[in-house]
Amino acid sequence: MKSFQLNFQQAQGVITYCIGAISSLLFQNPIASLITVLGIIIFIIGSKVNKLFLLAIPLWLIGSAFKIMHWPGASVLLYTGLLLLLTGLVWEVARTQQITPDLVPVVVSLGIIGVAYLLKFFHLPYVSIVTLTGCVSLIVTYSIRLNQKTTKPWDQLLKILIVYSWSVSTILAAYMFSYFVIISMFTNLLALLWAGLSLKKLMDLNANEAS
Repeated sequence: MKSFQLNFQQAQGVITYCIGAISSLLFQNPIASLITVLGIIIFIIGSKVNKLFLLAIPLWLIGSAFKIMHWPGASVLLYTGLLLLLTGLVWEVARTQQITPDLVPVVVSLGIIGVAYLLKFFHLPYVSIVTLTGCVSLIVTYSIRLNQKTTKPWDQLLKILIVYSWSVSTILAAYMFSYFVIISMFTNLLALLWAGLSLKKLMDLNANEAS
């Protein structure tokens, strides 16, 4: 069972995103939001995936901002971004066939959470229950997947903590509990630690190969 490992650019992207996300939670500064978008773009470039994602995610984020500010064109941007994102995802899966059977329940859980975000953006009902269903499903399916692994190194345990923390903060946000900010901050700090340790591990490996 393969485990996802960050490369240099992906680690840099996660670090950039977390710095932006933490700054946004603390200061609510528009520049912080731009830093999070930059982090996502760096991560996507480092992932060497279909470059439709590069266009889809900024469109999605800009559309989300338009929706929050009640500006015209929000729905067009959101739908276009979603269409490109789904097209890129299907193309990438078809090209690489990296979705193994053990990952299917995790992907389905993320899909349910994605539906919840769509419901929220368009002010449709059942946002809370769909979010709760997706997040609980993600916790259960990711835990089962981790339990099936024979070895559980530090990065695997750190990733499961990130999944748990992110899921709890998402549920709290859906039910409009103010505590979600604290849990979200904790999630970003965990992700920052994971990316930082992954980057150090990669640098040590390169140093050993060079010597």
